Parts: sequence; structure tokens; C-alpha cells
Amino acid sequence: MVVHVHIIPGSFTLERFYVPLRNAVIAAGYEASITPLLSAGKRDGQPAATMEEDAQHIRKANEALLEQGKDIVLVMHSYGGIPGTQSVEGLLKSEREKTGQAGGVARLVYLTALAPEPGRSLNDVMAPLMEKYKDVSYVKVEVCKAVTLSY
Repeated sequence: MVVHVHIIPGSFTLERFYVPLRNAVIAAGYEASITPLLSAGKRDGQPAATMEEDAQHIRKANEALLEQGKDIVLVMHSYGGIPGTQSVEGLLKSEREKTGQAGGVARLVYLTALAPEPGRSLNDVMAPLMEKYKDVSYVKVEVCKAVTLSY
């Protein structure tokens, strides 16, 4: 069975930041690809992509690999853990074997990633952590004099 390492970036990161990782995986003898998040790119005339759109985009990439009978190791970084996890429903190798289908998502790898329990959101996971920092300012006015923000 061919093992394919499928890399899902974190939020606000472009595909090119993961090219060294992909190349290292390929050099180790595996197949590898990167699926950029729709929410990390500009969509002229359209609102920003949602988590659901990111998950569907990743799922389509997973399905294309599964059509080739590949076992997938899904490597998810940061926010990529949320749509990445959502994308594998019904695609796990153990589920596909029961129906006689080849390939499947064999492993999920989380790199400093978020993986909310089913039915929970990013806010559910992060809000309790952020509560203790709500009154803390990490930005010092003296330091910010040299910073220019652009939108």
C-alpha cells in the first residue's frame, strides 16, 4: 500500500511554508502533498472562506488520494487540525476496510494543532484558556511606536 503524507497548513500560512517539510517527507521515500486552506487566500469579490469550506476542500483532496487506493497520513498544523479532522468523517481506513474499500486515512498527526471534540468549536476550546489573560496587555506603547499596521 502506498503511504501518502497529506499536509494541512495552519491559519494565515501559505503552502510555501510547508514545502521544506513536504520535500523531507519525499526524500524519506513517501509521497506527500500540501492542500492550502481556502481561508488563507484572497477570494476576490467573495467573503472569506469558512471552516466548513476548508474542510470540504481538504476532503476532496483526501478523496482524490483514496480513489488511487492510498493510505493517508494526515498531518495538520495549528488551525488546520479543525477542518482537517472534520474532513475525514467516513474516510478512516478502519471504516473503509469494513466496506471492502482500499485505502483510507490511516493516521492523524497534530502539530501544535487544535482538535475540538465533535460538536465543539474553536471558541469552546480557546475561551477558557483566554479568560485568564483578558486583562493583560502584551503590547507596550513604547515598543509600538516603531510599528506600522496596514490593512
